Amino acid sequence: MKTPVLVLGIVAYSIMAACTSNTEQRKEATAAKTRLINKAEWVLGSWQQVTDKGYTIEVWKQQSDTDFAATSYTIVNDTDTVYAETIRLVQRDTALFYIPTVIDQNDRKPVEFKLSSITDQQMIFDNPLHDFPQRITYRSMTKDSLYAEISGVLNGSQRVVPFPMTRMK
Repeated sequence: MKTPVLVLGIVAYSIMAACTSNTEQRKEATAAKTRLINKAEWVLGSWQQVTDKGYTIEVWKQQSDTDFAATSYTIVNDTDTVYAETIRLVQRDTALFYIPTVIDQNDRKPVEFKLSSITDQQMIFDNPLHDFPQRITYRSMTKDSLYAEISGVLNGSQRVVPFPMTRMK
């Protein structure tokens, strides 16, 4: 009678260990999924670029564990909005996407750029099929400054448009 009880105990222990292992694996997989967008948290907040022609404002907010959203607009002559867009940074499974929607472009439809590289200080998104830009880069310079740029081929020539920004207080 002791042998079946011992076998039953070993089986029960094995099942509990397997369940615990599966739970730990699920936790690790979930953490890995959220870690990707968490590396981009430094972009959250209000940013500005001031030039002699006007200024650009970009405001990022966290919508959920897998979704950041931004509004971006450029003002010239202190009153004229010459450019406006909404942006989403969305994690789907283990992929991260930068999704801008520009008011006067692409019939107001969003364009997806897929993350190609990420570190704690930089994100690079690519869409080689887009007319311009084909690449969008964000780089954290300090806690109060970042550098964004759009780049790619436009009318047969390589072009880079920089957006150095500082945190708005």
